[in-house]
Amino acid sequence: MLAVATISANAQSDSKPLFGEFKLEARADFNYSQHESDDPLYGFRGRYFNLHLGGSLGNGFDYYLRQRLIAKPGTVGLFDNTDFLYLSYNVSPHFRLRAGKDALAVGGYEYDARPIDVYFNTTYWDNFYCFQIGFSAAYINDGQTFMFQVANSPAVHSLSPNFNFATNRLSYNLYWAGSAGPVQTLWSANLFQRDDGNYMGYIALGNRLDFNHWAIYVDLIHHSVAADDWGKNYCLVSRLDLKLGHGLSCFVKGAYEQNKSDEDLTTFAALDLFVPAGSSYLLYGAGLEYRPDRCPDARLHAFFANRKSTLGNIETNDLTANIGVTWDINFLKLKRK
Repeated sequence: MLAVATISANAQSDSKPLFGEFKLEARADFNYSQHESDDPLYGFRGRYFNLHLGGSLGNGFDYYLRQRLIAKPGTVGLFDNTDFLYLSYNVSPHFRLRAGKDALAVGGYEYDARPIDVYFNTTYWDNFYCFQIGFSAAYINDGQTFMFQVANSPAVHSLSPNFNFATNRLSYNLYWAGSAGPVQTLWSANLFQRDDGNYMGYIALGNRLDFNHWAIYVDLIHHSVAADDWGKNYCLVSRLDLKLGHGLSCFVKGAYEQNKSDEDLTTFAALDLFVPAGSSYLLYGAGLEYRPDRCPDARLHAFFANRKSTLGNIETNDLTANIGVTWDINFLKLKRK
């Protein structure tokens, strides 16, 4: 693969390289949990090990692959451990078609972040099977991207009473990514088909301010499984990042989410896809990141977080502290050196 990556792009009809991205990334943590005796994440643990491969096939065609390199095979299908495996066709400078396995076109900045960069997260993020096979068409102009996507529903991974997986559920997604100076947006309106054939409505409004030394985002998410669910099932999540200089930065993050649906949940198919009915969650925490100037492809992190969960009359608090390291092996950068 390294040998092929050095081939000149002159053999193609455009100037983009066959391998524009070729790297491995990994992250390992030490995780302390307040309930370490029954927490499978307690102690030292490798969290991510991913292969990235992408570039141009010429004549307006691009491809991208992100593969999780793990020993355990998938339980649903061939591409379970593949996050991205798609082919894009740039019809014009402003119009793009894409087919393959891709992230569902859903708004919000916590959702949009790479999993390897998310240290502690909301409940809906944990339960969102966002990488699905489908097709999308996008219009891109002057910092704005408008997309329509049809793909498998995240409910295809919902367990049925017999622990089988549905395969014939679809999602329909409208998406807008906007940018105007320091103001950025990731908004979407989505319909996710559930196991019973009905749909969950989903609206995500991600808003971000990005300046030289600080950035903040606020995501507001609403989802409904019945006509009278408006205002009952939602999530509010925000994160503030501060750059302290010399590769050091800090962040604080908080979220509140709840599901107060009145829908009869006596059948499995009626379940909300992301947050259990009758529950609420309060999440908050802070952390540090450090990228050494001499090795910016390595990152150290440390954080603490607390999650307060309420389900009916039962309340729990889970305190977590974590320290870890993330690093990239960029083969193309090594070749240039």
